[in-house]
Amino acid sequence: MIYIAIESPYYAGSPTLFTEQQKYLYDILKKITLDHANYFPFASHAYFTNFLDDSIDSQRQIGINRNLYFQEIVSCVCFFMDYGMSSGMIQALEKANKNNKQVGFYDFSNDNIISSRYLFEKYKKDFPNIKLNSLKL
Repeated sequence: MIYIAIESPYYAGSPTLFTEQQKYLYDILKKITLDHANYFPFASHAYFTNFLDDSIDSQRQIGINRNLYFQEIVSCVCFFMDYGMSSGMIQALEKANKNNKQVGFYDFSNDNIISSRYLFEKYKKDFPNIKLNSLKL
């Protein structure tokens, strides 16, 4: 089994945007789970927001910190960029850089996952220890 951390924005400030981003994330998790029997995608922000309040900074940070611990055991960290890069995603990228992790940057549209080499090269300048993800999503 290949463990994959999934990162995407998950904004609690707007109920409409939160619902939209939640569906977006669930669609990504579903696609990876159904298309790849040996991949285990996990999005901590989908899990922890079931019982932590993302609008309370201290609880949000607890969830982010737990995700950063999980990142230590994953094979790669996948950033889905359609909604931009959140502060939590930046923290995950910093941790991936510190741990020399494989990362990938993706867009997800029309049920297709599209890899972005351009975004990898852009972030590689500030995070020189990250490695390009070798997984096929």
